[in-house]
Amino acid sequence: MAHPEGELATARACARRSVNMAVSSFANYPIKQIRDAGLAVGPIKHAMQMYTMKDRNLKLELVKEAERNGCTAMLLTADSPVLGVRYKEWWNDFRTPAGLGYPIIGMESERLQKAIEMGCDGIIVSNHGGRQLDGVPATVDALPECVEAAAGRIRVHFGGGIRSGTDIFKALALGAEHVWVGRPAIWGLATFYNEFKRCMQLTGCVSVKDITKACVGVVRSDGPLARL
Repeated sequence: MAHPEGELATARACARRSVNMAVSSFANYPIKQIRDAGLAVGPIKHAMQMYTMKDRNLKLELVKEAERNGCTAMLLTADSPVLGVRYKEWWNDFRTPAGLGYPIIGMESERLQKAIEMGCDGIIVSNHGGRQLDGVPATVDALPECVEAAAGRIRVHFGGGIRSGTDIFKALALGAEHVWVGRPAIWGLATFYNEFKRCMQLTGCVSVKDITKACVGVVRSDGPLARL
């Protein structure tokens, strides 16, 4: 639908821009080909996305494949009702091999404590683009309470709804440590970089560390714009 080389082209573009990449378990190409395509251009880190599965052997094979090919993390999508996930079918004692991180995708503050207790390495706050369940809160609205609940005990990343460089800026300002870009990667990473850089320049931020809550505002329930 977008490009005949799919993730191979995306991997090369990411490596060229020094942007790391997460690979879907439903990718068009094997992780090895995707890794090789990116590394042929320059240094790049890859993570492997995975859904909860009934077939433990398939799940283990995905993890082993990611480990064999140098992935640094497994991204577990924990809330995908379209696939009919049942809590009793989850493998609660699942652990990744040494060296692979274990972030959870699709979290809210209420479940964050459970993720910490289970030994997860981080969370990715996401509503899956709003296409899994209509009417759920925007990811950017859920982010601040997740950051507050994490209190530095677990890494908090942001994914979903990023459509411009200023969106990246807002997510970082609200406490996200890292921002993940999905569909817009097809549209061109260079555009995001330029927008993000310009946004930093116009707000007086010399480095990413300068981006804080003081850089953004929120519309109060009674109408006026207020600082966070």
